[in-house]
Amino acid sequence: MQNVLTPEDIWNGVYRDYQVSMEEEVFGAGEEIGWRTNKEGVVHFNILERLLPDGYVSLNDIENNGINEKGERISLRSLANQDFHESMTIIGEGGIGKTTFLRDIMNRTYRCGIYESEKKIPIYIELSRTPSEISGWYSKKKQKSNFLIRYIAGIVYDLEWSDSSKEACVCYEKIEKELQKRVERGKEKYMLLLDGLNEVSMRKAENDNRTILDYLCMEIAEMRKYSNLIIILTSRRTRQVYGEADSHVIELVGIQDEDVRWYLEKTRFSEVQINRILMDKELMICLRVPLFLCMFGNRKVEGKKTPCSRGEILYNFFHRDSPYYNEHRTAERIQREQYLTGTQITFIVDFLLPYIGWTMEYIEYYSLEESCLQGFIEEFLEDGERILWTDKVEPFDFYRKKHIKIGVIREELSQIPYNKILECITEGLGVMYMNRDGEGCFVHQHFRDYFAAVYEVQLLRMGYALSGVYEKTRDTQVLDQCEELLSEINENIWSEIKCSFVGEIAGEPRNRALYKEGRWTKGEIILEEQKFLNQALKTFRTTGILPVEGLYNLIETMKLTRKDLSGVNFSNLDLRGCRFNGAVCSHKMQEWFLGGQIFMAHL
Repeated sequence: MQNVLTPEDIWNGVYRDYQVSMEEEVFGAGEEIGWRTNKEGVVHFNILERLLPDGYVSLNDIENNGINEKGERISLRSLANQDFHESMTIIGEGGIGKTTFLRDIMNRTYRCGIYESEKKIPIYIELSRTPSEISGWYSKKKQKSNFLIRYIAGIVYDLEWSDSSKEACVCYEKIEKELQKRVERGKEKYMLLLDGLNEVSMRKAENDNRTILDYLCMEIAEMRKYSNLIIILTSRRTRQVYGEADSHVIELVGIQDEDVRWYLEKTRFSEVQINRILMDKELMICLRVPLFLCMFGNRKVEGKKTPCSRGEILYNFFHRDSPYYNEHRTAERIQREQYLTGTQITFIVDFLLPYIGWTMEYIEYYSLEESCLQGFIEEFLEDGERILWTDKVEPFDFYRKKHIKIGVIREELSQIPYNKILECITEGLGVMYMNRDGEGCFVHQHFRDYFAAVYEVQLLRMGYALSGVYEKTRDTQVLDQCEELLSEINENIWSEIKCSFVGEIAGEPRNRALYKEGRWTKGEIILEEQKFLNQALKTFRTTGILPVEGLYNLIETMKLTRKDLSGVNFSNLDLRGCRFNGAVCSHKMQEWFLGGQIFMAHL
């Protein structure tokens, strides 16, 4: 091993890693996920090519935009092509283009394959891969861990992150010293492209009270002091973004209204519908995000049923009235090969994928080894006692209309090799993929969180159906089943993202009180889903099941997505663990009054 580490050595290591990524993810099998370049060298993520293989209207020619601290609008494409001289924090909604921006920078540097000594060397790092072992790498002397250094060493020296041998530590020290070299301001040699701070786990690190995120933030804070590098960090604004005060901040606002109009025209929305969409401020916030605009345009729904939120756009795409696998050529191939039927694939989308998403969200993982994924599939399908499979009720329309029991489909799938089921999910449906480390991931973090929320909704629907049986029969066995089912909702407080998706799937924004013709009225029921959360409240009222965290989750979801609790029936509920501070609970206009009902509720 050479004694001196040069910038060209680091460039060569990153270039090799970049080539492997491009070859495996783009120029390999057509089903792989990855990055494509158009004639201008612009990189884009081909998530949509996996989900929509029969084609979609490309957004490549549309500019994505951000706003800087001065309120100036900046083109993301032009920003990626500039020379960076200061650290920067990029904030924006998931799917809005943060990762694509970083990959544009990588592509600009490495696509020609020629080292240019006068240019900075970008190094792309996926922060979601930060391991719990980060606490064990903490150095009191340096006041930081060295996960980022180990990540770079893995690229340059092909070392495992866990390698703490004497030889590996020498490599880590070489990289550290190279990044710490004293250079003039503006002459920094390296750019760390740190992607997805919001995706780092908030779980406690091993044998410590600090979280994995705490350790990573401490490391980033110390590395900001290094003379020979600048840091470009991306994150959703799910909370105050760590370190944004120490760098320039660009808040991504997505594509402009005229580009949304152009896209909707290309996807053949009517002029009347386009004008309605452009006037809907909340929907437009969603549609400025390229991912949601494409999915919205692909599932064209006009009139009052037009999706109005992120969760509803995804629900309309994956679930509502249209099993999306029907339009997917690879899923058709799977059916032709006769190892999965259409109904079985629908079951996978309705229950198995939500369970996988729910489990990954619960343990705060964004990727899992293939064997672990197959283990989750086996666990879910082999558990014949799961209350979700009860034959006492069938609350799911698709299966009830076909006179099919979901428990029977579960049993059928349990007889199929689990690698075939995983192949259906990754290659057939395109919702997940296997990365080059052999780990399974959802193609976008939003999809993991969305399917996790769908699982909670499915539990609530089954719970409501069982509570109806109990209300009629007073069968204590049914009550026990309902209590066991709701325990999964009762035991954990939902994250803000989960509350948001559950509420949007359940159409809660549509349930908001409206002021019309001189009076306040409840939101009009357009979709069956709008009844879900009120039915969930009735489940707790009917059964008397101690709510623990369940009612707290439901009310926080309503507050976040409905933003108005007037007209909600909270009667006969135990609300002692719930928060109503800041919530709008009633409206009055002259003699007209619309209020929440709390008759005989425990407060």
